[in-house]
Amino acid sequence: MNIYLYKFDKEKIIENEESLMLRLPESRRAKAEKYNNPSVRAVSIAAGLLLGYAVKAETGYDADQYEIRESESGKPEIYVTDNAIHISISHSANYAAVVVADSPVGIDIEEKHDTEFRVTKRMFSEPDKERVFSSEDPDTEFRQIWTEKEAYLKCTGEGISIPMKSFFTDPESREVLRMNKVENSGKADAVRNSEPAEYLPTGYFISIPEARNKDFSISVCKDEKLALDIMIVSEL
Repeated sequence: MNIYLYKFDKEKIIENEESLMLRLPESRRAKAEKYNNPSVRAVSIAAGLLLGYAVKAETGYDADQYEIRESESGKPEIYVTDNAIHISISHSANYAAVVVADSPVGIDIEEKHDTEFRVTKRMFSEPDKERVFSSEDPDTEFRQIWTEKEAYLKCTGEGISIPMKSFFTDPESREVLRMNKVENSGKADAVRNSEPAEYLPTGYFISIPEARNKDFSISVCKDEKLALDIMIVSEL
């Protein structure tokens, strides 16, 4: 499976917004038009262009041959007649990333940092914290773990309704393990168990590209471990 990665120039997209909008599928165009901020709109346009490129590369379908719908959980899916093609989109700063798959998939790319590790201490599980603070580069490890969590939540379609500290990636198997009892309250720190936590296998696995990048971290979640290649897209 390939990760399609696009480092875009917001100013260039803003300058050419009108013509680029016309290249987007109708649903992606409508999504971009909802944003009043030109910079935010540019990011949405970049992600939409990359999605079209990735789908064409992986399936051969052009934008006018498929329909983009949202699942019940709000995840975007592509339909050719009644056949679903699973996709996941992520963006951070000037990067957009897309994956296309035959079953539910999640991707996340991040350039964020955790100043003084406040997020790590408040939102991560104990195994996550151990992984961060035992690392030679704790800040990069934080960022990597964050992408793993976001990719898992995108894959399952649950989003932020599930507390970040209620699951973690097993370092050996790369399978996501999840606390057996979690209060689904929509709050990031809403894990309330009086008994010691028991983490159970989920059947979802985290894969990351072999080549790490100092500027960002990226993860993909799927129901199998994957060998991932990054396809750099320079122009769209």
